[in-house]
This record gives sequence, structure tokens and C-alpha cells, in this order.
Amino acid sequence: MVDSQGYAAAVSLAPWVLTIAMLTVVAAIVALAVLVTSRRRREAAHRAQLNRLAYFDTVTAIPNRHYFMRSLEHAIEHARRDRLHVGIVCIDLDQFKRINDTLGHTAGDACLKLVAERLKFVLAETRTRQTLAGREAILELARIGGDEFVVLAAGAVGERDVVEIAESVRAALTAPLRYQRHDLVVTPSIGVAMCPRDGDEPNTLLRNADIALYEAKACGRNQHRVYESRMSERVHDRVRLESDLRGALERHELEVHYQAKIELDGLTLVGAEALLRWHHPERGAISPAVFVPLAEESGLILDIDRYVAAAVVEQIAAWRAQGLPLVPVAINLSGREFSGTDAVRVLRQLAETAGIELSLLDLEITETALMSNVTDARSSLAALKALGLRVSVDDFGTGYSSLGYLKRFALDAIKIDRSFVRDLDRNPQDRAICRAIIAMAHGLGVRVVAEGVEREAQLEVLRAEGCDEAQGYYFHRPQRAEVFAATLQEAGLLADAAQLAARNTAGIHVEGLRPA
Repeated sequence: MVDSQGYAAAVSLAPWVLTIAMLTVVAAIVALAVLVTSRRRREAAHRAQLNRLAYFDTVTAIPNRHYFMRSLEHAIEHARRDRLHVGIVCIDLDQFKRINDTLGHTAGDACLKLVAERLKFVLAETRTRQTLAGREAILELARIGGDEFVVLAAGAVGERDVVEIAESVRAALTAPLRYQRHDLVVTPSIGVAMCPRDGDEPNTLLRNADIALYEAKACGRNQHRVYESRMSERVHDRVRLESDLRGALERHELEVHYQAKIELDGLTLVGAEALLRWHHPERGAISPAVFVPLAEESGLILDIDRYVAAAVVEQIAAWRAQGLPLVPVAINLSGREFSGTDAVRVLRQLAETAGIELSLLDLEITETALMSNVTDARSSLAALKALGLRVSVDDFGTGYSSLGYLKRFALDAIKIDRSFVRDLDRNPQDRAICRAIIAMAHGLGVRVVAEGVEREAQLEVLRAEGCDEAQGYYFHRPQRAEVFAATLQEAGLLADAAQLAARNTAGIHVEGLRPA
């Protein structure tokens, strides 16, 4: 039983108890609200992260293939409704795998980021030009594969606008990419396709842009091509040819021929170049200009490089066993083989097995391969030179023409590309280019070899300009090993006769080195 005094005390405390209870409830509600809000934020962040993973590339942070295909589908629907055009520009980085192989995937990812930044800059400039012209263009960039980017162009755009974007992309990627202490050269091959002309469905349009891209690669890379229907058959033909090439080595369809190198001072035989020939059982002779790029794209070039190296080393050993006079033989080394870590080991092992000196080999490396990574190229060249190998730059003048870089490499010779020799005697500009190359090379202590000499007039200009060596049909066509053996024998006999009779060696050219 509660007395009146206790009842009064309980009544006086009741408001406080009620207040505390209410505060407790409010605090619980607030805590619950905070918990719910925090959970929703985490869920929203998680959804945003999933969205980024689903629609954006993790390396470059630009849209990925899935995002691009959705954008392309919407753009085509809009264009179909409003009778507009849609263009796509597919961009593939030429020989990008070499960067991953030589510097690692970290360097490759850094290169992709730099490429993405340059492409975004190109699109920003294009949007500005379109806006100033009073036109509105929708431009989106995505990375849809390992080293493949694509640009979607929609709105007020035509084929000329899309081609201009392709050329702007090519120009933007001309300058080397700087990664740590490396200058990385990455050129693009570009394919362009337009909707509705080249397809009004996303997959069809993208496939046809890819076909145009492969056409650009087949035509020499670092250029763009606009899709044409006839390209599809050529792509299918290349696929069939690649399949045939894979079995060509096993079926002994590839054969090494040899073309003489002539010293212009005395017109004497001083070397040879090993040139690969493919006789297809159904198609007949297939040009190296066709199957070598195909081998590079498919990865078969490594096996072919090593096949040629082994064949040349064995042939030199066979000529020695026959008692023939020997001259250095040049082997064309692909950029991928040149950048590999075991090229030195393979060449040393081949030479030791055959019992020949490595000084009898002259490695020819393209200017593009040399300039793709200057720092690593210097170390690779140093390793090759340490073995006693001669090293030359092939097709000089068609790549970067970086004469200033020559002083950084331990080179024995550079070869002027045949495109500058073709009209040397008729085009003053070609003659001026050759003169400049010869003067610069001689100033650096490097010999110069001219390719593609076919007329006496070309020969006379080269001699007048001080070129050291030349090769071409004027002297000899590429010959099978057994035919070139006779050329070696004849040149040796003539040289002996010249020494004994003290003849003018210029006469050797007339009877000895020119084919009948």
C-alpha cells in the first residue's frame, strides 16, 4: 500500500521518466535513420562501383565495349528516326604487344592511359570546331579491346567529318609517348564505317569498321581506310592465307634466296641479303609484301625469323665446306625478335653449331623497330655488337627519319629505301634526300647502302653522291642458294685474276657481276 507521500513523489517523477523514455525512442529512431541512410549510401556506392565496372574501362577510366554498344544502338535508332548519319572510327595500336613483351604490362597500361588522354584531347578539339561552325556533334570514346579504341560520331556529322577525326587521331599519335625514361612510338591503324551505308545494326557496323582497320594494317599501318564492300572478301582471303602460312614451314614451301650487295667504289661483291620466298602450291609465288605483314600480325614472324636465321647459318657453313669465298649475309630481323630477350642466345647457338663466325652475319632492323623504344634498342644493339655481328637499319627514310638518333646507336650501315632510289636520276628532290642521308651517315661513321638499283643512271648518281654499296636488279635478282654459290665462285675468281693481272676492278662489273 503506497502512502500519500510516496504517491506524491512518484507523481513528481513521472514527467522526467516520460521525457527520458521519449528521448530514448527518438535516439533509437535517429540511430535507425542514420543506419538506414548509411546503408543506402553504401548500397549506392556499391551500385556506382558495379556500374563503373560494368560500363567503364578499369585502366583508362573511359567507357568500355558494353557502354559503347549501348550508345551505338541508341545513336543508330536516333539517326534512323531523324535520317542522320552515324560514323565509327576503330583505332588499333600497331605492334602494341611489343611494349608489353619488352617493358611489362605496367608500361603497357601506362601507354594505354596516355593514348586515351590524347584521344580525348582530339575529340575535345573536334567538338570545339563543330560548335564554332554552328553544328552539334555527339562524340564518344571507348576502349573495346586490349589495344583497340573506338570513337562514336553522331548528330550533325558526315563522312568527311569522320575521316577528319581519323586523320586527327593519326596525327595525335605520331609523337612518342613518354613513359619514365622511355620514348614509346605507337602508331595507329584506323578503320572508318558509316551508318546507314555500311550497316544499320551495331554489330554489322562495328565489324565493317574492323574490316577497314585490317585493310589499313595490310596496306602498311599508320593510316586510315574507309570501309568498302570489296574489303570483306580480301579479309576472308587473308584469313585463308594465314592458315596456309602456318603450315608453309612444315611443308617446306618457304625458301631463302640471296641478293648480292655491291661496293660502288670498285663494283665488287661485298655481301648479300637473305630474302624469303613463298611458293604456294595453288597460288604460286606470293610476295613478301603480302605474307610478311600477315606473319607479323599473326605472331608467326618469330618462327619465320628463326627459320631464316638457321637456314642462312647452315648455308654459309655449306659454302665454306665447298671452299667458296664468303661474304657477310644480311638477315632481316623483325621488331618482335629484335626486342626479345633470347635473340642473342639463339644466334650464338646457331653459329656455334654450324661452326661459323658471327661476323659473317649482318642483321637488318627496320627504322620503326629501332625507334619504338630507343633506350632498349641501344642495349639490344650493344649485346648484338658484342658478339661481332654487323647491324644495319633497313628501309631508312620511310619511318621516322630521325637522323639525330643515329648517333645514339652502334650501327654499321643504313639502307636507303627503294622509294627514294626509284626516281633518283629523274627527281631532284629524291636526289637531295639521298645526298642528305649519305652526308649525315658518313659524318657519323656509318656506311650507306641503296636498295632497288635497276638502271645505270641510278648507279651513276649514287656513285657521284658517295654512296658506299647498292643492291638491285641492275646487278642481280635474288638467287637460290646454288645459283648464288656460282656468283660467289665467279666473284672470287675474278678478284684473284684482278690481283694477278693488276686489272682495273671496274671491269669486274661488266663481265662478272651483271647477270647474262
